[in-house]
Amino acid sequence: MALLSESYILTHTKYDQELFCGRIFRSESIANKLFSSVLTTTFKSLPFLPLDTHELVLDGLFSYLRPSFKELEVNTALTTQTHLDFLWYKGNEVIRKRFKDPSLQLSDIAAELTVSKRYLSQAFRQRGTTVHKQLMAFRLKRASVMLSEEHCRHFSVEEIAKRSGFKQVSHFSRLFKEEFGITPSEKRNQSVFY
Repeated sequence: MALLSESYILTHTKYDQELFCGRIFRSESIANKLFSSVLTTTFKSLPFLPLDTHELVLDGLFSYLRPSFKELEVNTALTTQTHLDFLWYKGNEVIRKRFKDPSLQLSDIAAELTVSKRYLSQAFRQRGTTVHKQLMAFRLKRASVMLSEEHCRHFSVEEIAKRSGFKQVSHFSRLFKEEFGITPSEKRNQSVFY
């Protein structure tokens, strides 16, 4: 049903119904229209909810929608051809679930997958990256979305950094500028004009 994953919705949409029906969902079926309606209503309601509940609402919504996304992810995993491909997929799944934990590192992910750090590293190297780079990329994408979205405007840059899994705002700011070419504050200011 869904073309893409939860992480795509969290990092690439502006939360409007036309976008959900047109890009996220394959068809104009009744089920897909219902899905997009639930998402649209939720995101339009966020500004009227207490600020400290926004993340809980979004997490609750995605826990409701995750089974559909999971079906797509399982189908993707089944099409992988080697154990390293599957391990790369599973490693990314752990990163998506635990990216907010600032102490998450290679050894934690390897332990959860019951493989050696070296073998897990090999799976990511095969794809031209590392576990650490993949984790940072996911955190930075999440932070970038939070800086852009109206419903996250009340969070400070420091709070967004922490909610995205960074321990120090200075580290976050440096990595953000390296990745996107602008500072987090500049990103936030750009978003005001959209």
